[in-house]
Amino acid sequence: MTVPLISILIPTRDRADTLALCLKAMRLHRTRDMEIVVVDTSRTGSARDAAAQAAAFDDRVRYVGAAQSTSQRQSFELALAAAKGDYLAIIGDDDGYV
Repeated sequence: MTVPLISILIPTRDRADTLALCLKAMRLHRTRDMEIVVVDTSRTGSARDAAAQAAAFDDRVRYVGAAQSTSQRQSFELALAAAKGDYLAIIGDDDGYV
């Protein structure tokens, strides 16, 4: 993938079930000029499987795991640091753009 125009950032912690639904909704968007970055800040890496399943169907999905459990502010900063797009959006792991 080339450098995307838009980065959709999804910080998550221990909510793989809602994340899976969020990723399913986000993958419905057809634009190829977008990346979907899952930032997992749990100690267990619980979102890894949900992100891997989504990435198997859509190369726009990328997983970033935190080295340790972090605060919400730190997870947002980690997500911002991982973004490659010119424009950024942060959404909750239980949300999705329609």
